[in-house]
Amino acid sequence: QRYPKDKFQVIFCVESALDPGIQTIDHLIAKYKDTVDVQLLIDEDYDSNHSGPNPKINNLTKGFKNAKFDIVWVVDSNIWVSPGTLLRSVCAL
Repeated sequence: QRYPKDKFQVIFCVESALDPGIQTIDHLIAKYKDTVDVQLLIDEDYDSNHSGPNPKINNLTKGFKNAKFDIVWVVDSNIWVSPGTLLRSVCAL
């Protein structure tokens, strides 16, 4: 994203260590770890009080709890955004 790198973080939240997306996430973390605050949170490794019976909400909750900034942008795994989307979104607030 074309946005100051010290002003955002990327948190990947998955429900299971067996999630097939982890391989891609690990690749992205390795590629960007020196320029962007990026981490992977796995639900089964996360010690928290669950937010209820909805597994999607439980999965997202750990991301909210680990967010360092006031604005949280939830993007699902099947979504692609252009490099200027974050900046335009923040400017619109």
